Amino acid sequence: MKRFHLSVPILMLAALLLLSGCQSYPAPAAPESIVTSPPPKVPAPDTALAPGVTVRPEIDYDALAAERVAALPQKNMQQAVFLIATTKAAMLRPELKSEEEGGRTIDLAVRKRNQLIEKTYNIQLLTVEYSTEGLVEQVRGAVHAGIYLADLIELPHHRVGALADTTLPVNMNALPFTDYTAEYFDGDAIDQCSAGYYTYAVAGNANRYEEKALCLFFNADLLSAKAEELYGMVYDGTLTWDAVFPYLENTEGDAIALPEGTDAAQLVLAAGRLNLLRTAYGVLPEAEEDKSAIEAAVSITARLLPLIGEERGTEGFLAGEIPFCVAEAETVRRLGTASFSWGVLPLPKHNAEQQEYGTLGSYQTVFTAISTVTALDRTGMILQALNAASVGQNADALAREALAEYLQSVDGARMLQIATEHRHYDLGYMLKQEFGSIRNASVQAFADAVAGLGSFAERYALSEGELLRLNEKNFVWD
Repeated sequence: MKRFHLSVPILMLAALLLLSGCQSYPAPAAPESIVTSPPPKVPAPDTALAPGVTVRPEIDYDALAAERVAALPQKNMQQAVFLIATTKAAMLRPELKSEEEGGRTIDLAVRKRNQLIEKTYNIQLLTVEYSTEGLVEQVRGAVHAGIYLADLIELPHHRVGALADTTLPVNMNALPFTDYTAEYFDGDAIDQCSAGYYTYAVAGNANRYEEKALCLFFNADLLSAKAEELYGMVYDGTLTWDAVFPYLENTEGDAIALPEGTDAAQLVLAAGRLNLLRTAYGVLPEAEEDKSAIEAAVSITARLLPLIGEERGTEGFLAGEIPFCVAEAETVRRLGTASFSWGVLPLPKHNAEQQEYGTLGSYQTVFTAISTVTALDRTGMILQALNAASVGQNADALAREALAEYLQSVDGARMLQIATEHRHYDLGYMLKQEFGSIRNASVQAFADAVAGLGSFAERYALSEGELLRLNEKNFVWD
């Protein structure tokens, strides 16, 4: 059996530095846009809704979660402790405060989910928190020593590569009592977490963390358009980068702020729901044959970079000085007392043909289990139940709270739900630190193309031989 190879040297990402710094290369020419069908439309909300009422059709989330969990295999676990190692324990298991005591609406929804699982399986859900690198080291140490660490590991997605050695994680595709085709799992994310005959991690509704999803905020007082016009683009399916760029490019000075450390290229790819490499269980990573969508993303990224304000960043937007800002959905709480008229949008689509909006999370995670887990059947059952019981109540709780306390219109609450719906995962960004062949053929090739060093297809072609040669060495294939 072939195994992951972790001795690949970590190379400097020179072109990625160009993404956040010097723009001395000419921007690539934009490819021709071909629209073959009308854009999909999003239903507008009922404007008669009162603050605090769901902006989607009424759903009894508690009943739906209970129904889904009841349909799963169950076992009385005799008050056993189910331990999840994570980097943000309060996200998975919030402090138990009531709404009257100041508990957040979204935290109360998570608490109800956990209580349902604990009651159904007669189990205690507990969390232990580490720093990201501390968690990686704890996993490695536990596996090498052959000792139990936790029943489940929740890891930020960009560190999947650090554990992608088959001596560390369990092959999640073979975990008992799991069905990743269920609607509450993210099939696209799981494909990107898989290669060869191994699934290294999975993602689903329990990993969503809507409040951490990146959205596009705007200051209507600094724009020639009214908020209703921008919201109308979303409902019509025409909120694209081409539609937004005129507002950005007509701004004197900084036009848009990004959170510190955000990779503009990854953000653009996420907005377009594009992956640099095609992979899945039973598939070795390789670029898609049709690279035209990636070339369009290259053009968008190159056009966006000079418009990003880095000095003032998010604080500049909050001070009313910058017209646009990419920030976490929970930024609505800070804007509740803003002195200017503002609104929130999903990240723009790449073109009007794109069916759904996409985004990244500032905190975006996957679940995995490691080889020293003592009861794989228990891990599989609870992993499935965690996702089955996370049925949308968190997104609705966020929107209800925002509408009642911070947002200036019902449209804003609907935008918040649309903007946080589809999280994006990419194999290249997840494995770039550990696997040079993956990095060079994906993230590096894209960065080189943005820097004007050739098209993505040309830069990929330079690395394709190495990628294909090392695929069978790096990934379990027989």
